Amino acid sequence: MNILKVPFVLISIFSAGYCQAADNVITICSVQSSLDGRAHIAPCGAWTTKNNCPSTGGWLTWDAKTEGGKLMFSIALTALAAKLPVTVRTDGSSCDSYDVAAMLRINNI
Repeated sequence: MNILKVPFVLISIFSAGYCQAADNVITICSVQSSLDGRAHIAPCGAWTTKNNCPSTGGWLTWDAKTEGGKLMFSIALTALAAKLPVTVRTDGSSCDSYDVAAMLRINNI
């Protein structure tokens, strides 16, 4: 059993280093959805790209057509209305005009 754990740990370490996923705690100032099925949030204050996108304009985006994307949009609306911070995860490389968010978690103050 220990033999199986070693390759998994090595693959996990390699993947984490390669993707450079990062979590950032933000407060959401704007939530938007588009006809193309994308959701967008604007963090309060200055947001610099975490995915090395050419120009983010201070926004993050994700596909709101998926079940997970719909849940993320609901979380964003809840956090905006309740003025609660959220943790947003970016992978260090995905762009769709803005940084693509892979995860959104609402935080208790």
